[in-house]
Amino acid sequence: MEVLYYFMEAEKKNTKKQMEQDLTASLKKGAVLYLNGTLSSPKKISSAVFREDHFYMADFVTDERGYIREIRYDSIC
Repeated sequence: MEVLYYFMEAEKKNTKKQMEQDLTASLKKGAVLYLNGTLSSPKKISSAVFREDHFYMADFVTDERGYIREIRYDSIC
């Protein structure tokens, strides 16, 4: 839950750089990152999320112990 809250706060701050740093940290902890169903990098995801013509929904996939294993960003419009 702490990690999820951390990501939500970063998105509220509306900073692309902070989001990229947060995604990089998650990647180092073993999470796999996806953008529209394709493996992606923190830089590509943060760039896509902060485009003005698209909206993305984040989905945090956890394992049986509650650790985040996948972070998926999917375009919703």
